[in-house]
Amino acid sequence: PNPAIRIGGPVRSNLERTRAMRGEDLGGAWLYESNKQLPGGDHGYRYWDALDLLRQAGISVSLFVDPVPAQVIASRAAGADAVEFNTGQYAEARTRAAAQSELEKLRAASSLAAEQGLAVFAGHGLNYHNILPVRAIPELEEVNIGHSIVARALFVGLERAVRDMVELLNRPTELAR
Repeated sequence: PNPAIRIGGPVRSNLERTRAMRGEDLGGAWLYESNKQLPGGDHGYRYWDALDLLRQAGISVSLFVDPVPAQVIASRAAGADAVEFNTGQYAEARTRAAAQSELEKLRAASSLAAEQGLAVFAGHGLNYHNILPVRAIPELEEVNIGHSIVARALFVGLERAVRDMVELLNRPTELAR
C-alpha cells in the first residue's frame, strides 16, 4: 500500500459533521442520495428524522428535487418548507422543443408546489441565455445562478456580471416568455 494514501472513516453528511462538532449524535441520517434514488433498504427514510431536527431548530427546509409531481408531493409529505427544482434537464436541452418540454414540467411542478404550500426555487445550469423563461414562472421566488455569474465575471468583471444578471431578472415578465 502507498503510505501517502490514508483511508478515512465513513462518509458523513454535512449535518452529521456539524452535529458532531456540536457534540450531538445524529446517527445514520441521510440527507440525500447520490444515485438519484429515494432512500430505501436498510437506510429506510431515516433522513426524515434529520429534517425534523432542522425544523425543530427553526431552520427552514428546502429539498432539491426534479420537477415531477411525485417529488413535489413527497417533499410536502416530508414537511419541507420549499422545493428547489433541478433545472438541469432544461438547461441541457439540445433543441427548442426539448427545452420547451422541460419548461412545461417546471411550470406544472411550480404550480403544484405552490398549491401544496411550498416556496418554489430553481437552479442548476441556469445562465444569461436561459434564465428568462424560467424567471417568468409566476410561483418562482428564487433562482440559484451564482455559478453563471462567477463564470461570466472571469471575462467581464464581477460588477458587470452581476449588473447584467440583475437587469435580466428585473425585466418585465411579459418580455421573459
